[in-house]
Amino acid sequence: MASNGVQARAALAMAVGGRVRALRRGQAAPRNTLSWLAARTGMSISFLSMIENGRRLPSLPALVSLSEALETPIADLLTATPSVQALLEPIAALFRDRRLGRREARRLLAVARKLHPSPD
Repeated sequence: MASNGVQARAALAMAVGGRVRALRRGQAAPRNTLSWLAARTGMSISFLSMIENGRRLPSLPALVSLSEALETPIADLLTATPSVQALLEPIAALFRDRRLGRREARRLLAVARKLHPSPD
């Protein structure tokens, strides 16, 4: 049976990895690839993949490199609840990449609202 410390470390690794992946994928191409992130951080693609999959917990210097490359505060990599800006980045990238107009954007938002209705 794993100790609470080991479980907490594994949970943190999964949370950090998920945040790194979400922030990377939220970047506009070509900044959304593992190879781009590897080039910016000096880390190998395989190591970055292990981080994103929660199999490795990055060291403090690695977190600094990741936060600089992803242009986000280290705190955003460590928090379970992402900042509003981090949540909006993938959506903004989609709008930029697809060059969506107002009409398409409104349709997309309507679909999102139907999938995730407000709890009001």
